[in-house]
Amino acid sequence: APLADMDGFKNAMIAFSNPILGFIVGLILTMIIQSSSASIGILQALTITASVPVGVAIPIIFGQHMGACISAVIASIGATTNAKRVAGVHVIYNIISVGTCLPIFILLQAIFNFAFLKSDISPVQIALFHTGYNIFTAFLLLPFAKVIENLAIKFIPDKEDEHKVFLDERLLLSPNLAIAEAQNKTIKMASRVESNVIYATKLLKRFESKKAEVVGINEEKIDK
Repeated sequence: APLADMDGFKNAMIAFSNPILGFIVGLILTMIIQSSSASIGILQALTITASVPVGVAIPIIFGQHMGACISAVIASIGATTNAKRVAGVHVIYNIISVGTCLPIFILLQAIFNFAFLKSDISPVQIALFHTGYNIFTAFLLLPFAKVIENLAIKFIPDKEDEHKVFLDERLLLSPNLAIAEAQNKTIKMASRVESNVIYATKLLKRFESKKAEVVGINEEKIDK
């Protein structure tokens, strides 16, 4: 949070007119503060006090989108394989979307040298571009959802000795969600307990070692 109030930090965002350097600045600064919304908010605030051309702001926004991946990556540290894959999907999605749109933007700018790119951008225009970009890339990549999923699975394979986490402490960041998930797991556990008691009771009448083994396995799952 203190970085957001430093003039040097804010001015670094608009120090470069080169789109590649602007992208890198947006990427690095967003990774530092770990929030694309905060980074975009800083850029919007800058447009009120300083002159920020459209051609300078757009590559920065691309960098901010890519830099936002760091939050998902950090959150996945120490998490289960599936949680890491969620972060992987997020990273792959942004790499493909930014890797597609940024070169197109640079190419069109180089060929046509659009006059409007030299005009100053406003906070509302930043918000509109940010929203439009997200909607466009979502529709663009939606048909390739399975491909992105398979890439995440390929890069992050299963671990045979992985211990499954049923209630992750990260849920505590959203208490209402944490309570709902705790209730959900309690209901599932109660259902498994009920089934195991019925199964075990039947074994009192007619004991079978294989069925008794199943009861023991279910009991271990209940304990977890």
